[in-house]
Order: sequence, then C-alpha cells, then structure tokens
Amino acid sequence: MHCTCSVAGVKDAASPRQSRLFQQLFLAGTLICFATTAYAQLANDPGHAAVTDICTEDSYLSKLALAINRRLDETRDAIPKLKNQARRWRLAAETETDDKRRCLLGALSHLAEEMIADNKAAAETAQLSITAALEQIQLQRGRLEAAHQLSKTKIQVQSGTVHTGDTSNHNPTLKLETTTSETETCDLKKQRSDSPTTAITVKPDQLISITLTDLTKLDKVISIDSLKAMATSSCANDGGGQNEGQALGSCAFHASSGSIKFQHTKPTYSKYKTAVSIFTSNDARNKCHSGLDGPTDTWPPAKHLAKAACEALMLKKQHRTLDNAAGNSLSQEKVIVEFIRNCDDDYKGVKDPGNPTAAQALHDYIKEQYGKTHDNFKKTFEDDIDKRKVPTRDGDKTNLVDISDITTDKAAALTLALIMEQQIAREKKAYISHASTSPTDAKTAEDCKEEKDETKCNGKAGCEFKDGECKVKVAAATGTTGNTTASNSFVTNKAPLLLPVLLF
Repeated sequence: MHCTCSVAGVKDAASPRQSRLFQQLFLAGTLICFATTAYAQLANDPGHAAVTDICTEDSYLSKLALAINRRLDETRDAIPKLKNQARRWRLAAETETDDKRRCLLGALSHLAEEMIADNKAAAETAQLSITAALEQIQLQRGRLEAAHQLSKTKIQVQSGTVHTGDTSNHNPTLKLETTTSETETCDLKKQRSDSPTTAITVKPDQLISITLTDLTKLDKVISIDSLKAMATSSCANDGGGQNEGQALGSCAFHASSGSIKFQHTKPTYSKYKTAVSIFTSNDARNKCHSGLDGPTDTWPPAKHLAKAACEALMLKKQHRTLDNAAGNSLSQEKVIVEFIRNCDDDYKGVKDPGNPTAAQALHDYIKEQYGKTHDNFKKTFEDDIDKRKVPTRDGDKTNLVDISDITTDKAAALTLALIMEQQIAREKKAYISHASTSPTDAKTAEDCKEEKDETKCNGKAGCEFKDGECKVKVAAATGTTGNTTASNSFVTNKAPLLLPVLLF
C-alpha cells in the first residue's frame, strides 16, 4: 500500500484561513494514510482471529497445512503438460521432412525436457521445507487431541464406604478418582466435520504470527476451579476473603449430608496459549522473525512449528512452463539458440549464440519462426502439430493417427521405432540406388554390354550372359560387398519416408 499526498490545495487557498484549513486536512490525511499503511504491514491473517480454543486452533492448522502443501501444485501440474509437449515435438521432428523445421521442433522438445528437470529439482528442494512444516503441524495437532482429552478430566470423591476417619485427630481421609466425564472445552469432532461449529479461513501469505496451545501449560486445560465443602452447621464465617482454615472454621458435618465436591468451569484459551511471531511484517516475508534465529536445542514445540512454517511460507511460487511461449521469449532460452546453431547449417558459424548482438541473425530468425505472439506459436507448433499423422502398429497392421493421440511415453517409443524402421528402409534403398549408378558399376555395365560372345561374357569379371545379352551380375549390382567406405562416400537423406508409404 502506498500513500500519495498533494499540497496543491494548500498553494491554491484563497485566504490564510483556508490555507490553515488545508494544512490541517493535509496533515490529518497524511497521518491516516501512514497509519493505514503501517496497519496493513503488521496486520495478521484475518482468519487467525477466529482461533479461540483448541478446536479452532486445530482447524486453522489443518487448513494451513493444506495451503502449504499446495504451494507446489503449480510446479507439479506443469510437469505432465511439459512431458506431453516434449513427446509431441519429438515425434513431429522425427516425421518432419524440412531440415530447418526439424531443428526448430527438436529445440522445443529439448527445452521442454530441460524445464521438466528444473521443475522436478525445484519441487524436490521445496518439498523438504514443506514436509518439515507438515510434520510440525501434525505434531501440534496431536498435542491438541491430548489437550482436548485433558479438558474432559473430572476429579470427584469416590462414592461408597471407601473412606477412612481418624477419631483421635479428627483427620478424615477421602479417596478421590478422575474420570473424563466433564464437558469438553469444545467439540473437536464437530469442528473437524464438513459442518464445523466455527468456519475457519486461512490466508497463508498474510500470516505473520500464530497462536498455539503451549505444551508447558497443558495443566491449565483441566477445568478444576474450586473445592466445595457442604456442612450442616457451625461454619465460623461464610464470607469471602478467607484462608483455608478460616473458610472451614468450625464447620460441623453430618454423617448423612456432609460432602465435598470439586467444581469445574471451562478454562479460557488465554490460560494455555502462546503466540509466536513468524515474520516481522508482511513487507518482510523474505526472512524469518529474529526470534526464530539461533540454536534450536532448547526451543519449545511452538517455536519449532513457527520456524518450519516460516521456511515453507518463504518458498516462491516459481515454475517453468511454455504457456506463454513466443519468438521473443524463446530467443532468450540458451538451449534453443544453441540447439538451432548446432542443427541449422545457416548458423553453424555463430560462435556466441547466446549473445543477441553478435548472433543477431540467429536471434531474429528464432523470433520470426516461433512467432511474435503466443497465439502465433500455438497455432504453428501446437495446434498444427497435433494434427500431424504418425504410424502406430496393431498386430501386423500399421495405421496412421494424429500426434495428439500418442499420449504415453511407451506409445511414443513404439511410434519412434516404426519411424526409425522406415528411415532404415529408405537408407537401404538409397544405397542400392547409388551403387547401381556409381561410375565403377557404369563402366562394368558398358564392358559387359559390348561383349556378344556368351563364353567370353561369362569369363569377364562382373558379367554374365543372360536373356541373350551380356549383363552385369546381380551380386555386383547390389553392392553387398561390405565396403563401408563406399557406403559412407555419399550423402544420405535421413528424412523419414513420406507418410503415405508407411502403410505397406
């Protein structure tokens, strides 16, 4: 919250009296503004005001635990979506026949994989703080259950002829017993139900201090208030302000009507609660309150909970996604610019791809290709990609389906295997085609063709007389000599087969 004040009215006042009035109003407004700002900075979570007993404290802690655990929801939710995007872009890259677009798709796939790894690492690190906070909250809720049970403790004189009397010293001894029949301080079961007695809300990002039941004050939960002796007569003084002896005085107790009874009243929350600061203010939520510094060996449970809650609440809600991806943002991703520099021949000479000045052409290309807006990006690299066909296999039958229909890593792996099989078949075909048209094979074919004599034809290396003509032997034409140098001496187009020929 910010205060903006102006003295324009003071300057424009028509008279000294008006000027003084404006000054007074200006001062009052300024004080109110700063007071309001200070209050906002120091104001605790308003929902915490509803914590007035064991049961509402339990409800607040329950909802606080839920809120803390949800601080990782966005990070966790981003991972499945990124996995889906990475899978689709990889499949699209493998089926892409345009080399430059294949580079663009491959870069996106690897960026998504990088984001997945980063989000997992962030979640694992944050989970340590979250788990610690949840454990402390659970411990406190266990203490609250114990405190709630204690609140039902009742002390009473045992009934029956179990007592003893001392006739010489007049010191009768009464035997006591404890039960849990006293009215509970609050209905914990009801408060934990779907229809709680008191509705509790939690705003964890405004929580700066927390009130907890103090483990060292659990005796105050027991609701014994007084011991009442009922005599028949002769009590010395029935007035107030007496000590123990004066109160009993010379009271006479009749054997049939004398009694002693412990009186119980509901204890107030203030007797057994303790407040612990988590942050100094709402404007200083990047550091725990100074009271949570130092050695922790002698800390009471309440401080351990506050410290754990502080560290969990300080976690930033940060995660990486491609939900707003566009050319400009993608040109700033290291893996994108380096991948395209290494993949695209037009930019292989770029020495420093991360420098937008030195590699301006590369960065401009990335911005243009991925689109100026996220809508441009989404249409080209998500919506259109989802409709691209890829092969799947069911038994001995191969079918074409949309990339969007490949929804698991296993299905993607099997589809990639089919694509790879088609690539291998194409490379073999290209090799055979090359071998049959190589200069050496052409010379052999020419020599064979010139020979008309069957005997001489069959005697020539690489020739055979067939169908009335001297031709190159089939074995020589296939190029199956195992010469790897020959197989590497030409450029192989490794782009996958056009999808229509995948079904054969």
